[in-house]
Amino acid sequence: MAKKVKDFEKQKLKVGKSKPLKSNATSTSFGTKSLVIQSQNKGHDLSSFLALARHYHAPTRRQAVGNISGIIHLHEQEIGEILETVCPLILDEDHQVRIAVAGFLGNLPAASLQSHIKLILVHIHASMTHITPAIRADSTQFLQVLMKHCPEQFVRVGFTSTLALYFPLLGWNLQGNSQSSSVSSTLALGKLASKARTLHINTLNKLIQLGTASDEAQVDILFHLDSEKFMIPTINPFEEGSQITEDSEARKEALRIYYKPLINGLEIVQKEGGEIGRASSKILTYLQAEFDIKHTNNMNSAVIRPKETA
Repeated sequence: MAKKVKDFEKQKLKVGKSKPLKSNATSTSFGTKSLVIQSQNKGHDLSSFLALARHYHAPTRRQAVGNISGIIHLHEQEIGEILETVCPLILDEDHQVRIAVAGFLGNLPAASLQSHIKLILVHIHASMTHITPAIRADSTQFLQVLMKHCPEQFVRVGFTSTLALYFPLLGWNLQGNSQSSSVSSTLALGKLASKARTLHINTLNKLIQLGTASDEAQVDILFHLDSEKFMIPTINPFEEGSQITEDSEARKEALRIYYKPLINGLEIVQKEGGEIGRASSKILTYLQAEFDIKHTNNMNSAVIRPKETA
């Protein structure tokens, strides 16, 4: 008689041997590997980088500026289009993006900065009077770039307009005592106040020195003495709102207009002491050495006269 086969026969387990797998068990002994997909922006896709510079995500904008900086030498013909996209990021809400833009401008050839200096200055000036304190705090680092790489063109085109914007930036009143507005400006900057204001004063010092430095002598031995009368002027007299100051004497004259509020503001900051006080003292000392400063009892009649030369 045949042995009856049970439908559900229980297997006996033996010591030292693993439990047998079920017939419907799934093997999990396979390994895993990661797949790295390279960036879709292969080659030098400038248009993609320019689009990403307007991205809503701050790290993406920062990376786009870095990518543009890396390939800009291949796109010298498009420098105008590039700057029209990158310069508005001077006013970006993210600090790291603004730092990236400052580095980008610092790596540009001096000729590119000179050719588009008005476009760059428009955005720098906007940052100096921006409603956001952090943007104002970073504003003068962009001036440092222009002062370093194209100082002559910068003071020729932007000396007067830039000097005027230091007063609202530092909270100095153009009409009278600047103490109250300076305090308000300091409070608005919060933790950034000390470092930012010191940077502002140092760049103001550099601006004044560059603007009032004597022009280098130009030797025109190949031209007749009256040749200038028949040449096209370098200044456009019909340019509306032009504040171009071609020489140091014109810039000294512009500085004279702001003398009283400038001295008031610097003397108040000097009393604060520390690094910012020393920076202010440097400007006051320079002005006293560079100009014959006449004081009267009525500060409204105080004037600056060019220092007499031997």
